[in-house]
Amino acid sequence: MTELEEWTEEWSSFLNNGGISSCESWRDAANEVDTFISNLVAWYQQLLTDRLALYQQEFDNLEQQFLNTYNNLVDGANDQRNAINAQFANIQAQLDAIRGQTTVRPATTHL
Repeated sequence: MTELEEWTEEWSSFLNNGGISSCESWRDAANEVDTFISNLVAWYQQLLTDRLALYQQEFDNLEQQFLNTYNNLVDGANDQRNAINAQFANIQAQLDAIRGQTTVRPATTHL
């Protein structure tokens, strides 16, 4: 029973010290909450839009870097293949000249 009396005293003290003041209009309070939620959703949507654009730009940049690197790799491989084929052609021309199958001097390659 003392616990109930203590609680009652604390409650009375709370009310005597101002307690909780009721709002003037529940509609105004509901509108404030609605406005807060609407603003929060709008802020989140704007943040999402901004970040999505940033992420898309970064993805596009990475994709372009990948394509540039890939194209450089393919170009380098083609250049190397052409140089090797030219060397093989030169060796073949030298072998043909040694065998007497042609009178043309073999081409020289510079790497």
